[in-house]
Amino acid sequence: MDYYGKLIWTRLGSDSATIHNSLGKTNFDFDAINSYRTRLGIRWTKHQSDKNAYYAGLGWDYEFDGDSKANYRNFNTPSPSMKGSSGFVELGWQSKITKDNPWAADLHATAWTGKQRGVTYGVSLARAF
Repeated sequence: MDYYGKLIWTRLGSDSATIHNSLGKTNFDFDAINSYRTRLGIRWTKHQSDKNAYYAGLGWDYEFDGDSKANYRNFNTPSPSMKGSSGFVELGWQSKITKDNPWAADLHATAWTGKQRGVTYGVSLARAF
């Protein structure tokens, strides 16, 4: 069993975009977004061999701030927010690089409930040279 806690800060810089349509063009200005989150979790890992392992975990994620803003002329768009709590369950499989095998992989899926809802999944591959 592994227990963990994380503090995550993410910044997305500001930008502008021009949208063209049959009525002409329109400029939108997007403000920068700063996101502050904490994550607490527990992960159980079952090692099948020295190079393969399965894992499952539970966790809680809390977003303190992360409002986004956009402007069109003198109008402000509604500001969506992810502020609040989310829970998650994760499942995955990992293989490690060894002397005989220069490849590693990680396949994982995470189901979310609360403020964040849905499923995220991913695959990562690594090769040693």
